[in-house]
This record gives sequence, structure tokens and C-alpha cells, in this order.
Amino acid sequence: MAKVLARRAAYRQMGAFALLLAVLVSFLVAQGGLLQQLGLLFLGALIAFLSIFATDEVKRAIQLTDLARALYEELANRVARCLFDFEEP
Repeated sequence: MAKVLARRAAYRQMGAFALLLAVLVSFLVAQGGLLQQLGLLFLGALIAFLSIFATDEVKRAIQLTDLARALYEELANRVARCLFDFEEP
């Protein structure tokens, strides 16, 4: 439970960071010249950050189901072998 709460807190912090960066980007893009270019640079960084964050979340969910499936199959194999060894040693 503590890990879930820690993850939620980290998500809130990352969300706040992304929101502040989006506000900064919108302010800088509205300006002209060098500040506009800096704003577009920050926009690219924000897009990269959010895309990596989203793909990591998808990967984590897939890995969780793969781990559960592998553990289930290994446990079922061990139980079956133990059962057959018990019936006919």
C-alpha cells in the first residue's frame, strides 16, 4: 500500500511539473523572437517527457500481467509434478 501511495505522490509531482512547463511554454510561445524559440524547445521537451511517461506506464502494466502469468504457470507445473509424484512415487 505504501508503494501505491508513493507512486501516486510521484504522479502528482510529475503532473504538476508538466502543468508548470505547459504554462511556461504557452507564455514563451506568445512572445516573439528568441523567447518563442525557447518556448518551442520546452514544448518539445514536454512532449518527449509525456510520451516516455505514457509508454513506461503501458510497459509496466504489460510486464505485470506477464509476470503473473509466468508465476501461475510455474506454480501449476510444480503442483502437478508434486501431485503425480505423490500418486506414483
